[in-house]
Amino acid sequence: IVASGGTIDKIVGDSVHALFGAPIGQADAAERALECAKEIVRVTENFRTSRPDLGLGMTRVGAHFGPALVGNFGGSLRLDYTAHGSTVNITSRLESANTGLGTQACISETIYLAAGMPAGWRWGGSVWLRGVQQPLSFFTLVHDAEKDRATEGALKTIEAYPSNSLDVFQKLDAADPIVRLHLTRLSQGLCSTMIDLR
Repeated sequence: IVASGGTIDKIVGDSVHALFGAPIGQADAAERALECAKEIVRVTENFRTSRPDLGLGMTRVGAHFGPALVGNFGGSLRLDYTAHGSTVNITSRLESANTGLGTQACISETIYLAAGMPAGWRWGGSVWLRGVQQPLSFFTLVHDAEKDRATEGALKTIEAYPSNSLDVFQKLDAADPIVRLHLTRLSQGLCSTMIDLR
């Protein structure tokens, strides 16, 4: 986080909250945040797979972009530098959404566009998060660049030709978490790219 120019806000349990663009503004805050997210997943996954004896689970990352109230909050007995607002809440929900999606990194379309649509991320559908008024388009880490193009086409098939979409997904790589997610949903008769996690 620090190497990417971020600020470590706090550690809560096994989670780390990080800010980009505060306390010092950064024109490229979104790009820095997404590069940091990719690097966190890369490093932690390498460590996890190199030490199976530890029985560690996968590290999950969420990222969103927008305004937040940032500063020292509290009173004379205790001050806490942190961020508050819907941007923070959505980020937390996106991180939690990884469990239901089977992914390691889940980011909003908002930060993806703010970062200039960087390489290494692909569309996964839309997700309706708890406490959020409407579904958000989300992106995950690229699984396999060559196969991801077929996956993106298959996702579009769900909405355009729902009756054919199960056959299309059965021909894709089920090791891809997004393929596995939508294959399961289609098998259950859920012909939509919107996942309700409320």
